Amino acid sequence: MRLFWAQFKNCAEYNQWNKRQKLVYLRNSLEEDVANFLWDYGEKVTESLSSLTKTLKGALEEKLKQISTELKSETDEGRLRSHYRAST
Repeated sequence: MRLFWAQFKNCAEYNQWNKRQKLVYLRNSLEEDVANFLWDYGEKVTESLSSLTKTLKGALEEKLKQISTELKSETDEGRLRSHYRAST
């Protein structure tokens, strides 16, 4: 995600995009799953560059927390299985 934002900023600066142009490019860069996710938020979010970026970053942070929790859970389960196998 950091790479995308860095490339986005570089492209916007090079092309001297205004806020509206940045918004259009950003919306067109979204993959289907993300675009569908944002559809539920409506125009209030998708028609504003700052609202769109804030929502995307918040959703990404939430997804990363979820993945981290899942990985921790899998690691803990793996440790329990290893401990159980070692004790039998």
